[in-house]
Amino acid sequence: MDLSQLNAAQREAVTSTEGCVRVIAGAGSGKTRALSMRFAYLVNEMGILPGNILCVTFTNKAANEMRQRIHNLTGDNDTGYINTFHGFCVSVLQEDSYAVQYPRSFLVLDNSDIDAMLQIIYEERGLSLRDKTFAQARDMIEIQKGIKRPDYYKDLIGMSLEQLREKYEQATAVDDVIFYGYLYQEKKCFGLDYNDLIFVTLYIFEQNEQIRLKWQQRLEYIMIDEYEIIGLNLKSQLNQGFRGLVLFLLTLKIADKAIHRRQYAQNRNLSAERGAASLCSASTRHTLPTYISFRRSTELSACVDLHRLPLRHSTHVPVARAA
Repeated sequence: MDLSQLNAAQREAVTSTEGCVRVIAGAGSGKTRALSMRFAYLVNEMGILPGNILCVTFTNKAANEMRQRIHNLTGDNDTGYINTFHGFCVSVLQEDSYAVQYPRSFLVLDNSDIDAMLQIIYEERGLSLRDKTFAQARDMIEIQKGIKRPDYYKDLIGMSLEQLREKYEQATAVDDVIFYGYLYQEKKCFGLDYNDLIFVTLYIFEQNEQIRLKWQQRLEYIMIDEYEIIGLNLKSQLNQGFRGLVLFLLTLKIADKAIHRRQYAQNRNLSAERGAASLCSASTRHTLPTYISFRRSTELSACVDLHRLPLRHSTHVPVARAA
C-alpha cells in the first residue's frame, strides 16, 4: 500500500496498529485522510476484515465522506461499521434489542414523532402551548435525559407500561407530566429517540455479558473521530463497554475552535486525555514520547502548549497547529 502521500506523522498514525493510539490534530491537518488510510491499511496490509472494524464519527455527512474514501482505497463495497454513534447503536439494537424486550423493528423517533406524542399528552392532560411549546418540551426532555435524570433509561426499560402510565397520571408538575407521558408513549410504540439509542445500547453492554463479549470479539479495531466531543459520562460507559479493545482516538484540538476560551480548552483537553488513557487496557499500553504534527515540516509553527498531562500509558501523537 502506497503511503508516500503521507508525511511522517501521518504515516506513524496509520501504521501504529497495536495499543491505544490518540492523535491530537488541528483543523485541516488531515485527520480524516489519516483515519481513512488507517482503515485501508488494516484491511489491505494486515488482513483485517472490514466487518471487524468500527469507525465512528459525529455526523452523517462525515460518515458518508469517510465511507466513500475508504471504498476508493480498498475497492471493497463492504466498508464495515463506518457510522455515527447513533447509527452504530441502531446496528447493535437491530441484533440485540431483545435483551430489553424491544423488537428488532423498533421505531427511531425524530422530531415529528416526538411532536405527535406531545400532542397526545397535551390533549390528555389539558396542557397548552402557553405551558410549553413543543420545541421547549423537546429541549426539556433532552435536559432531563442528559443531565437531570441520567438514569431515566432504567425506568424506560425496567418499568412496565402500566407502571409508566401510573407515574404519568400521578404527575402534577408540567415538566413531570410531559416527561413521564413521553416515556410512556415511547414504550407504548417501542420507540427510541437519539438519547435512548446510546443509553440503551450501553445498558445492554453493561447488563448482558454475552452480548458485550460478542461485540468485543467482533470489533477488533475501534476508531473514534473527534473523541473530545464525547461527554465524560459516556466516556466512562465506553470504558466499561470497550475495555481491552484496540482503540484509535482522533481528537480535534479544541483550542483551534474560536468559540472556546483557552481555559475551557485546557479543561476539556485534560478530561479527554484522562478519558483516552482509561480506555486503554493494561496489556496494550505503551508510550510514543515525541510531539509530531500532521502538517508538513515546511508549514510547522511552534507547538501550542496547553499544559496537558503526559499520557504515560498510551500511544500519544500530539499534533501542533500550523500558523
